[in-house]
This record gives sequence, structure tokens and C-alpha cells, in this order.
Amino acid sequence: MTEQEQSELVASIRATLNVSVDPCDDFYEFVCGGWISNQTIPDDKTQVQRGFSVIRDRNEAIMKMVAEEDHPIIGPYFKSCLNISKIDEVSAGSALQNLYTPIFSSRNGDVWTIAANLSKIGIDSFLSLGVTVDPKEPQKQILEVMQSLLSMPSPDLYKNDDILAEFLKYASVISQNMPRRSDSDPKDIARAIVDFEKKAAELWTPLSKLQDPLTTYNKFSFAELETKFPLIPWKKFLSGLDPDLKLFENVLVDVPENLLQTSLLISVQSSQFLENYLAFRAFSSVANLLPSNIRDSHFELFDHVLSGAKVKPTREIECIRLLDLHFGDEIAKYFVQKAFSVEAKSKSLEIIKDLKAAFGNNLPSVDWMDDVTRAKAKEKLSQMTDLIGYPDKWSDYSSIGINENDFFGTSLTAKTFAAKNNWARLTKPSDKTVWQMSPPTVNAYYDSTFNTINFPAGILQPVFFKNSYPSYMNFGGIGMVAGHEISQ
Repeated sequence: MTEQEQSELVASIRATLNVSVDPCDDFYEFVCGGWISNQTIPDDKTQVQRGFSVIRDRNEAIMKMVAEEDHPIIGPYFKSCLNISKIDEVSAGSALQNLYTPIFSSRNGDVWTIAANLSKIGIDSFLSLGVTVDPKEPQKQILEVMQSLLSMPSPDLYKNDDILAEFLKYASVISQNMPRRSDSDPKDIARAIVDFEKKAAELWTPLSKLQDPLTTYNKFSFAELETKFPLIPWKKFLSGLDPDLKLFENVLVDVPENLLQTSLLISVQSSQFLENYLAFRAFSSVANLLPSNIRDSHFELFDHVLSGAKVKPTREIECIRLLDLHFGDEIAKYFVQKAFSVEAKSKSLEIIKDLKAAFGNNLPSVDWMDDVTRAKAKEKLSQMTDLIGYPDKWSDYSSIGINENDFFGTSLTAKTFAAKNNWARLTKPSDKTVWQMSPPTVNAYYDSTFNTINFPAGILQPVFFKNSYPSYMNFGGIGMVAGHEISQ
């Protein structure tokens, strides 16, 4: 480090301290008090964290610089996202043309056909479907059916009358702006949706009861699915994803009792309501791509009422986040050029290698661990794979045409592209090198099925890591994160 870098580092550390407090009396206040006393939560945020929040803001500023450099795909999409007047003018019509008409007009009079069409482009319908690695056969990928039918993030929210009133406002806005059955009143639709999801929430098994992975490992053959859950027309539904049904020889069901009760709830609803409900799910899932009144309503419920944000982020930041969502690898290629380096990747790998060695050397002295568990821990450690910085192979988005005059259409095409790639995983062996988050993300994870740890370039930034930092700073920063992931 240069003398100036050393001085800046020392000053940044001192600024976090409250030296007026005796660390023997209150160590937390001594270490963090200076930083806490100088913080306010911005109106567009719900929390501030010294590491994550600061890095996320810096990373988004770098991605904004990249977007403004007008690279292919990134530049045109960013410009179309910023063009609010054009979005307000054409997105509703584009949604009708590109989302509603092709999916709902091919229903053949059946709501499960609509549900299959929505699932095909990555929109949850009656059931929440995903592709996952089979925990007991990790070389295979398998369809997973999860608890579903909730628009809000927790079933507990449906017990709060004030929140339900806000949900009703949101459902009313979506219902008024979506295509619907001609004889359906939007206010009645909204009330029915709230009542329906309130009943669905009562059927959910609390997540606290699903922490044991064996509890949620319930594998059924296709024939067993039809027998155990007869109210769901599985052939009609899943043939929309694979006409021959060969990909669904076996299916994982997280919570069988919830699926059974959910299917009963669906079966007693009218086809008119169910079709309107699916339209609501479809348009709600793309609310952030639609005209301002819908985007504002979505923000009011999900970001303000449920999360606490007072105002929306700037449109530039909204567009950067959409770029990262839909074209994550494309913008990441330029992000890592500006914010990461080969040397930084090498240093990161060295730190993780040293931490693994220390972890392994410590195992013999861990007295609460029996010999069988200790042997398993050594085996796990020896076989752990490190994914650092960015993937070896980037996603190719060249097949997605960017129409600067149709932001909704482009975004839906990108969403469909991602869903198609996800469903294609069912046809392939598992691949532990596939990343579960984009490289600019400020996070890390351990994947227990693959025994991999992932540290994107987005988190390998100051204050967690810097190539020129002394080792004790990097071990205290990103080393803390790595230790957390390794020891899971």
C-alpha cells in the first residue's frame, strides 16, 4: 500500500470507533459507535450496513458507468428503460400483445393450459415450480413443486387487516388495468383475489417446520403424482413444459399436505375467477415493466408498506437493477474489468486456501465433534470447490433482440429466455460450475448439494477485500465471510 492508502485506511477505521467508550464496558459501541452515530437511512432504503450497503451503492455506480458507455445490448436496453414516457405509452399494449393474447387465447377453455403457459415463461401460476438438483442424486436435476398461491412474501401478512387493505388496493389497480373476462367487475375481482390468497395462506406450513431437509424431500413418480394429488390435471399441466412428459419421471414436492389442500382450494373456484386470478398473477409479476400507475402501486405495497422504503430509487438505479436481472452476465463482463482483476482473483483464492487449511488443522482439536463427523468434515473440506469472481463461461444474450421502442417486449423476451434456459436444465446432468447469482452481487453462498462456495466479484470489494490491503484486513473482512460459508 502507498502511504496515502495507508492513511486513508487508518482514517476510515478510526471513523467507525467511539473512543469515548471503554471497550471493556461496551465493545460493540467502541467498535461501531462512530459509524452508527453518523448514519441515516436514505429514504429509498430500508436499512444501511457498513459493508453490504456501501459496496452495493458503489457497484451500482460502476454498472451505471458501464450502461452509459452504450455497449451492445446494455446501452439500448438502458436507454429504453429510462424512456418513461414511451413505457407509459406502449407497455400496456405490448403486454396485451406479447403476454396476455398468446398465453390466454390458447387456453382451449381450460385454466390449467393457461397455468402451463405461464410456467413456461417463468411466471408462477397455481403452483410454484422450479428446477433443482436432486439432493440424493446430485448428478441429476429434477422438477420441484413448492408452496404457492401467495403474492405477498409471508403467510403471516395475511393475518394483518391493515396490510390486507393495502393488498386490496394493489389488487384493484392490477385488476383495473389487466384484460379480464368481459362480465367481471375489477373491484369484485380484487376482493375475490384477496379472499382467495387469505385462504391459501392458512394452508401454508410454517417455514420453521421445514428446516430439516428430509422433511421437504418427497419424491413422487408421475403415476404417484396423479394418484396422490388427483385434483390437478398433471398431464395437461406439465405437457405444456414437455409434451412427452419424459422430464417428469420423478418430481419433488416440498410440502405434500399443502399441495393436497391447495389443489382442493383451486378445485372449488369458478373457471371465471381462476382465469382472472391467473391474469392477475401474470400482470403482477411484470408490474415493474408496466405504466407508471401500476409501478407506483407495486412500490407502495411491496417496497413501502411491507419493507419500509419511503421513496423509489432513481430511475437510473431501477434500470441498473433490471439490467443485472435480465442481462447479468453481459453487464458483469464490463463490471469486472473496472472493479476486479486477475490479481484480485488470485489473492482471493489464496485467502480461501489458507482459511481451508486453518479449518482443517483445527478439526482434530474440536472436542464436541465425534470421529465419524470429523472424518466427514475432512472429506467435505477436501472436495469443496471454489467459484471466485466471475464464471469461466458467460451467458450469450445475442438471440434477444433489443427494441428500444418496446421496453416491455424486450424485458419479457429476456424473462422468457431465462425461463427456457432454466427448464432446459431438466435435460442435462447437474453442473456445479453454474452460478446462482450475477458477479456484481454483494453476497456469497455455500451450496450444500454441490459442496461449492461462491464469492462474486461484487463482494470482493472494500471494505471486505482489496488487493492492496494488508493480509490482516482481508482476513478480517472477506475472511470472515469465507469462514461463515466454509463452516456451514
